[in-house]
Amino acid sequence: MLLVYRTSDAMLLTAVYVDAKTASWNRDSIVLDTGLTLTDEGWQDADGQPQTVARPMQLLMRWYGAAATFTDCDVWEG
Repeated sequence: MLLVYRTSDAMLLTAVYVDAKTASWNRDSIVLDTGLTLTDEGWQDADGQPQTVARPMQLLMRWYGAAATFTDCDVWEG
């Protein structure tokens, strides 16, 4: 899955590759079905240990075009 998000302190979107099939909100965090969680502190595993995630090469200004191209994507607001 390609997950695109914007943190509260950023003006631009960020994208990461994750092995998850689903993502959900838990208060102010994004929780993946793999146990990874995205919080304001960054990515953490199920034990709360910091994790790194793979990022695609990206041109941040073009995510609006990606959303128009991939019409089956979900857009959430937290």
